[in-house]
Amino acid sequence: MRSGQGPTFAAVTGGFEHTTFGLLDSALDLGAILEYSYDGGGDLTYNIYDNDVFGGLRLSFNDVQGTEVLAGLLQDVEDDVTLGTLEASRRLGLSWRVELIGRLFRSGDDQDPVYWFRRDDYLQTSLDSRSGAAIRLAPAGLDGLRGPCRRCPLGAPDSDEHMVVGEVMVEGPGGAASR
Repeated sequence: MRSGQGPTFAAVTGGFEHTTFGLLDSALDLGAILEYSYDGGGDLTYNIYDNDVFGGLRLSFNDVQGTEVLAGLLQDVEDDVTLGTLEASRRLGLSWRVELIGRLFRSGDDQDPVYWFRRDDYLQTSLDSRSGAAIRLAPAGLDGLRGPCRRCPLGAPDSDEHMVVGEVMVEGPGGAASR
């Protein structure tokens, strides 16, 4: 509940997760996730989670490497907006972890904040060390790489001569990065 700074309104998020252990007599655990988010602030807040339902699955392999996968979709109940997420990770040896992160943005309403991210779907891979070193591969996007160039100040369309396919970033233990 927010009050004292304009009209009073409420926001709430709640959900459930149910896990099935030993799926199909294996070491796998499968969790089903369901959440609801509401924000009654209307035009007073710039919140994309105003009336949304999230459903997802979490798969845990229960192996020494700590392999896990989480995938889900968030759907706006009132608007044509869908957000997708994919996260997977696994340890490699004692010092390294490989991670995959994906995001999906869909909106048919140009007044919705998510609309401006509709061409920014991505899949990122990273390799992180316990010492703090990291290598990240972040492609420019998944929606056909021929959208407006994110590197041009005028948003010029990509072409064969000028196409951003992603970037590789290497970080040292102190956080210094090179591209």
